[in-house]
Amino acid sequence: MLGGRFAPLEHDQEAFCCAGKTKTPLFAAVCDGMGGEAFGERASFEACSALADAAGSLGESFEANKDAIGKAIIEANERICSIMQSEMTGRMGSTLAAVLLQDDRLYYTNLGDSRIYLLRDGKLHRLTKDHTEGQTMLDAGILTAEQLKTHPSRNKLSLHLGIFPEEVSIEPAAYTDLQLAGCDRLLLCSDGVYGALEEGELISILGGSGTAEDRAGMLIDKAYGNGSRDNMTAMVIDIKDSRSVLLPLAVIGSCLALAAAAAVLLMNCSADAPGNENRTEEPQTSVGPTDT
Repeated sequence: MLGGRFAPLEHDQEAFCCAGKTKTPLFAAVCDGMGGEAFGERASFEACSALADAAGSLGESFEANKDAIGKAIIEANERICSIMQSEMTGRMGSTLAAVLLQDDRLYYTNLGDSRIYLLRDGKLHRLTKDHTEGQTMLDAGILTAEQLKTHPSRNKLSLHLGIFPEEVSIEPAAYTDLQLAGCDRLLLCSDGVYGALEEGELISILGGSGTAEDRAGMLIDKAYGNGSRDNMTAMVIDIKDSRSVLLPLAVIGSCLALAAAAAVLLMNCSADAPGNENRTEEPQTSVGPTDT
């Protein structure tokens, strides 16, 4: 979901982009469905629909917009749970990785294992922490990073959209807001993208030339070429310094500009497809740690 736009329920490959200044709020999110081919796609679609409603009603206050996004995430969870109850669909759910850019500031949050990365000065920073059993064991020192790569519980979600309130209280992860800088580049992506790419490949593509749309498409193409057959979403957001020099050492305007693009490839994978075999079909009560 990018600025209120998102892929339709049935699609093969979609790409869309937008541009503007960070003085105006931009709300964007990646949702990756779980629960099998039909249910997972429905869950991610409903989540994006609920979030898009919030994107169209954001105001001038950064803090108020953060609260509105938090409420929209709860609404997305309630909507998915309501569908499961009323339509007897069986278990379904969706991950979430979301950002709000406004007044040169970045608010971000996540549920599940979709991730947000920041490329700054040639260095790649992973901003989010996965809500998986594997991540919990890594944090506890039970597994090393190398052991986690092949552990059977590495992708088993401990938190996601589509959990009933009586099972787990859904609260988006809380991180410290970041100040944006010119030449920052953000990546929001599903595990079908980052799971098939080495860090060096992510840096090379994100740091390369071309538009945000070009790089989003390249990430998906490279992940597919590396063997990923999971649903893939890559969203690239470029932050550009739009300040203009009026006289030597006299700078006017303080608002950064942005260009954003998302590319989505639906692989129509079943729950047993590579990359989906460890996704939980039942709600889990353990909640992965978050940064505050």
